[in-house]
Amino acid sequence: MKIIKFALVLFCFGCFIGGAIAQTEQGSILLGGETNLSYSIMNNKWKTDNDHGNDGKVTQFGLSPQLGYFLIDGLVVGAEIPLSYSIYKEKDNDKFFSSSIAFAPFLKYYMGSSSIKPFLQGKVGFGTMKIKSEPATGTSVESKTGLFLYELKGGVVFFLNERVSLDIAIGYSYQSAKTKEDNPLNYKEILSGFGNSIGIVVIL
Repeated sequence: MKIIKFALVLFCFGCFIGGAIAQTEQGSILLGGETNLSYSIMNNKWKTDNDHGNDGKVTQFGLSPQLGYFLIDGLVVGAEIPLSYSIYKEKDNDKFFSSSIAFAPFLKYYMGSSSIKPFLQGKVGFGTMKIKSEPATGTSVESKTGLFLYELKGGVVFFLNERVSLDIAIGYSYQSAKTKEDNPLNYKEILSGFGNSIGIVVIL
């Protein structure tokens, strides 16, 4: 609800700055970064070739620097570097922490010509994830895995002036991490669900 109220305030503010020029023309450069916060709606699952299960809910924090180029008016092709940190705690007080870095090409499409624009965005990426387990009793263990991810989202862009915008979006994200070595059952962890993001974008 807070993000919806925030978006409404920005919408009203945008109505007063409607004269701002939204620079989403062909040949422009996009520089940006976004943060995302996801809580109980993110599900942590595991899967092998012959079984699967659900580990519960995860708290995840993320940051994604972006660089893009407008191929045509409104359409950006680019890449971002998603960075994330996740925390998971089981009922027996065992804790799991993970951090990841990836490279993800993306497409972003702005609609309309005013200072307030709806947009759609999709990305697919690969990277690495570091996982640390801290059992309530026992010794902590660390491991590294390969990472695959994708995300589809939509939202609204509020141009605060001629070059700077605030992006607010809601979308679905998916991450799977699989150890390449000593993994005969093809075991992998899957984190998926809906979340929100807020980003600042500069268009040059």
